[in-house]
Amino acid sequence: MLPNQSTFLGLLIVALVLGGLAIRVPALLLLALPVLVFWLFGLLQSTDQTPPHIKVKRTLSASRVLDGDFVQVKLEVFNHGPKTAQLWIEDGLPPQLEVIDGEAACLRVGAAPQTTILTYTIAAPRGVHRWQQVRVRSQQPLSASCNHAFFPCASTLWSLPRTESANALLLAPRRTRVYAGVIHARRGGQGLEFFDTREYVPGDEVRRIHWNATARTGKWITTQYEQERIADVALVLDARHKSTVDYAHLGPKSTHALFEYSVRACASLAQLMLARGNRVGLLSYGKTLDWTLPGFGNRQRERILQALARTTPGRKVVFEGLEHLPKRLFPLHSQVVLVSPLLQQDVPVLVRLQAHGFHLTVISPDPVGFEAALLPFDPLLQAALRLARLDRNRSLQALRRGHVVVLDWDTKNPLNPQLLRSLAWIKR
Repeated sequence: MLPNQSTFLGLLIVALVLGGLAIRVPALLLLALPVLVFWLFGLLQSTDQTPPHIKVKRTLSASRVLDGDFVQVKLEVFNHGPKTAQLWIEDGLPPQLEVIDGEAACLRVGAAPQTTILTYTIAAPRGVHRWQQVRVRSQQPLSASCNHAFFPCASTLWSLPRTESANALLLAPRRTRVYAGVIHARRGGQGLEFFDTREYVPGDEVRRIHWNATARTGKWITTQYEQERIADVALVLDARHKSTVDYAHLGPKSTHALFEYSVRACASLAQLMLARGNRVGLLSYGKTLDWTLPGFGNRQRERILQALARTTPGRKVVFEGLEHLPKRLFPLHSQVVLVSPLLQQDVPVLVRLQAHGFHLTVISPDPVGFEAALLPFDPLLQAALRLARLDRNRSLQALRRGHVVVLDWDTKNPLNPQLLRSLAWIKR
């Protein structure tokens, strides 16, 4: 980085003068004289120093990536001004970004009017990363100070959460929409699976006649299949600071923060449900209520992924508990999927939500096992973890007694196999 020579020389002059007076050495006072002359000449040169004439352009190899992907950044600086003794160029790197290869700053000595190109590679964690400006400092020959200038150059990088397979999740809302889908509607009609039988009505297709029942009863009997439709699904992400476990100071945030697993689970579930044609909305419940309106298709998937990319845990007194969940946002009898590590005081609220007519499924990343894997072995700590495990199991059992579908997710293993084992028993 360029030193501020004016300040340095001024301090040096003061030090020489005070030192010479303190130890009564005239040579130190004489030594300060040429430094003083150079300092005054540099100040005189600084008054005529003109700011650099710079144009900047930044190019990203991709503006939309997944969590942890590498992105190459190319910064072009066009110097159209006079020749400078030194030119320091520094790109305003957003926080949380780490330079993997190359440099985000450089020093040019004897910089004539020309183009300087900086190329560096970053690792992009989940989030929205914005570059705002480029910092340039220039210094003319023999000048005692530098010219500082900031040149606007905006760029935005979206790092979206990664997804994984979650196709073992079974939805069983109490109400479906009228459009055809893959969710069993508990109504007879067009479908693939057997639902019921009824007496033959003129107009029924012959291939739907149940011949065994017809022979047994002596009446014409028709087979009914269960209708398959789409449903309203509300994803709720627990973004309360008190419910997460964060050891990001020990390693990468993607593996040392429990909230990142919750975000990835929400992204996976949203992708699955939208691929099946459902109408999906997302509520991030934490410092604020960030509600992504329900919708269909790939555009809705992109909106949800962008909402998940920018969400972070936060504190808000009014949202410390789940009792302030805005239930009016969710259509009555719709499917609600909560992704939360769960706190003990959340259990009665969720049981009431299930009793109010919603079909509630809870995907709960295990905070006890997650924290135990990151802490060193200690017999006293192991006893505390066993007590925490017992308390968590009691909360999960209370939810299951309230007819809430719960998955206790061990984050060391993929989500889909655990969904398959834990939720395959749901009767549709």
